[in-house]
Amino acid sequence: MLELMAPFLILVVAVILIAAEDLLPTGGILGVLALGCLGWFLYLGFTDSNGLGIRYLVAELVSVPLVYLGSNYLIEKTGLRRLVSLQPPDLDEVDHRREGPDLDRLIGLRGRALTTLRPSGMVAFEGRRIDGMSESGLIPSGAEVLAIQVRSGRLIVRVDPYPDESRETSQV
Repeated sequence: MLELMAPFLILVVAVILIAAEDLLPTGGILGVLALGCLGWFLYLGFTDSNGLGIRYLVAELVSVPLVYLGSNYLIEKTGLRRLVSLQPPDLDEVDHRREGPDLDRLIGLRGRALTTLRPSGMVAFEGRRIDGMSESGLIPSGAEVLAIQVRSGRLIVRVDPYPDESRETSQV
């Protein structure tokens, strides 16, 4: 009985791996394992007889696309994709304007690194979240930064060498 069930258990494992590959960020590892299971399933069919191998091949050609499309539909319908994928920030959280004059007025002002800049990340100047880039190296999150220039529509910052000195500062 197990000899008759084994090929179909292998097929079930393959389709589960295909569905999991669509949901989990494994870099194709589960897809390769599923491909191996599908190949093993065909091998078991064709080693018994050509007719059985052809039937197994037809079963694969029907079940794999159906399972892939069905799992994709269920993942979207149940909202599972939102649990495992990153969501972009809201439009009001990030200033997407690339005009230089708006950023030019921030040069010389102090702000705060909202994320670790390696070399790019989010900085806060005058209560706004702005896409910034460190002049060189890594700037830890929470560090006071000084805007030094605008390059390609991006604010270039460095760690403020004198964070306690009373220089022109922006509201962070």
